[in-house]
Amino acid sequence: YESAGWNARPGATRQGTEVCAGGVSTGLFAAAYTRLRPGPPSGLTATPGDAPGTLALRWTPGTDAMMHWTAGIKQNDLDAGNTRNLIWTAASGNTMHTLSGIDSGVEYVFAAAAGPGSQWSVRSPQARGTPE
Repeated sequence: YESAGWNARPGATRQGTEVCAGGVSTGLFAAAYTRLRPGPPSGLTATPGDAPGTLALRWTPGTDAMMHWTAGIKQNDLDAGNTRNLIWTAASGNTMHTLSGIDSGVEYVFAAAAGPGSQWSVRSPQARGTPE
């Protein structure tokens, strides 16, 4: 509050007509903020899993990420421009995900993205892996 009026902090956005952070709804001060887009995951690797037809994906989480998604495709499908067989799945953890039921001996290309909600990061650099 300044100059006889409420002013938004730089980078803040208004959500409807009133915005107030939970637990800070009374007293002299109320605060709210818009969640920033999380940073992208980094260091993505794809290595054969413990069982045939599995790949273990591991990465360093994106900054401010609450969850991650992975997207992958067979290298041959990618080369042919066939994206109908894209594997898009929510990661089982914030630093790793194991894929099962994929073709052994076939190279796959994967990327990861950090979220949540409508604010997703850009994709990570790609990683390639071939399940045994």
